[in-house]
Amino acid sequence: MQLIEQLELSDNNIIILPKEISNLKKLVRLDIRDNKLKKLPIEICQLSSLKELILWDNELTEIPECIFYMKNLETLFIASGNKIPEAQIEKFKKKLPDVWIK
Repeated sequence: MQLIEQLELSDNNIIILPKEISNLKKLVRLDIRDNKLKKLPIEICQLSSLKELILWDNELTEIPECIFYMKNLETLFIASGNKIPEAQIEKFKKKLPDVWIK
């Protein structure tokens, strides 16, 4: 299980992402769009290999700021369908200038 590189969990009515997600150390792409997530576990930031994080169309109101320190992150899809304040999205764009944030 720890060797999984891509995980597609979209459109599953997921309410809580378990903190054990952090055990997937080789994960490069995590797609959890179209669910009912209100919060992400801080443990998501332990996914040190993660390059693409897709969070569209959930019920998120914030994103853990530890994402700022995810060195391999290249793409972060957060804006569409969530309730994240525009100010936080702009902060992510400033703190992560090399990351494509949509």
